[in-house]
Amino acid sequence: MNRNRQNQRPCTGVARTLLLLAAALSLAPTVHAQTGFLGVAGIVKNGQGAGQNGIRVEIRNTNPAAPTPIQTTTTPSSDGASTGFFFVALSDFSGNRAAAADDVLAISAFNGATQIQAVPASYVVTPGDVSSSLVRFDITVNTAVTSDNKPPTCVVSFSAADVNNVAAGSLTISADFNEDITTSSTVKLSVTDPTGAKTDASSVTRVNARRYTGVYTVVGTNTGLYSVAVSGAKDAAGNENTAATNNTFRVGSTTANAPVLAIAKVTGSGQVTVPILLTTAGRSIGAFSFKVNYSPAQGSFVKAAAGSAAVAAGYSVASNESTKGQVNITVFGVSDTAIGAGESVQFTFQTTAGIANGTVISLAGSALDMSDTSAVDIEGETLESGSVTVGQATEQFGCFDVKEDGSSAAASDIQFLINKAIGKNVTCPKSGGTKCFDVKRDCSIAAASDIQFLINKAIGKNVSCPTSEQVCP
Repeated sequence: MNRNRQNQRPCTGVARTLLLLAAALSLAPTVHAQTGFLGVAGIVKNGQGAGQNGIRVEIRNTNPAAPTPIQTTTTPSSDGASTGFFFVALSDFSGNRAAAADDVLAISAFNGATQIQAVPASYVVTPGDVSSSLVRFDITVNTAVTSDNKPPTCVVSFSAADVNNVAAGSLTISADFNEDITTSSTVKLSVTDPTGAKTDASSVTRVNARRYTGVYTVVGTNTGLYSVAVSGAKDAAGNENTAATNNTFRVGSTTANAPVLAIAKVTGSGQVTVPILLTTAGRSIGAFSFKVNYSPAQGSFVKAAAGSAAVAAGYSVASNESTKGQVNITVFGVSDTAIGAGESVQFTFQTTAGIANGTVISLAGSALDMSDTSAVDIEGETLESGSVTVGQATEQFGCFDVKEDGSSAAASDIQFLINKAIGKNVTCPKSGGTKCFDVKRDCSIAAASDIQFLINKAIGKNVSCPTSEQVCP
């Protein structure tokens, strides 16, 4: 038995040792799996489940041992990703501890500077998250969030001292945006020359988050107007920039390509309509203003209205006579369509009663202020003066003014003539008869030949009223 007891003592000692070891282990700190990198990815959604772009997401590891406790991004984190997508990397950049199992991540979302309450507001890291180095975590915001759907705007500037007379050589083009552009954007500056050929600027460089520059080589012999298109600039929400403004420059002097505005020389008495004609020399005119001066003793200003070219381009006319004998006229657009060329203004003038026939009333133009459709001032433009020679009152536009309203071969005249031709009950506004419908003055009232004759005048063909009229039955 003694032998048996001796044989049992070692067993008892081993058991006691195992118990002591187990107790020691139970008192030791828990060893958590940890990683040097943990990516958190997900979608920011509103209450209806739609992804929300332009939301700033902040991930904070609340464990004090975390080397980089706070990381942020803005949805979508990468171009082309799902709407509302975000990705945040927690890392110490050296492979050491960045996150461990049981760490608590606090997640916040911001709409601009305003923090949005998120549900849930925290996440506990699991060993599985650590082993995969990735957490999938969608955020639902409790309050209504307006997604960023406003694209960046852009203004272009140039290194040349005079953008209307750029010399041959290297031209630096700068594109400035109203908000930060993502580093993943591929920004292009494309230049279209006067022939229509397009060339991308070289050495496009990101100067900062809101400015890019590029270099374009100007060929001095290729004169005319150039335009710059900016593309590929995206904000954090993935919106690509709108068309750039202030984006034109000219090679060669503007004087050589200056538009000409001319007041017509007409004959008449009483109330006379004087066309003011524009020749643009290929320029896209945005707006212009000028003055018409005359002697108050010889007549008076009645009105100014948009001419056929201005009407066709969607432009309108404003006028006022703040000083007797000086009329201020502005032609401005309601669209970006170029006014082109032709009759821009109809200036109506009343000659003084009793003034001698043959008297020439000067309509002197002055102070022309003009810009193109990109609001670049045009230098060297010309305004030619006109006149009214007092004589027997005549039809200002003769056979081409069907409506007898001082408008030569306008669209309204053509429609008026067509209405008569298809049998509508219309008569000449002033005379009340049908003579005004006989455009060719061949006794054929509102015939197809009359309509074509009027159209030929309207589209600029060199046609004129017949010098004599047949005696119609």
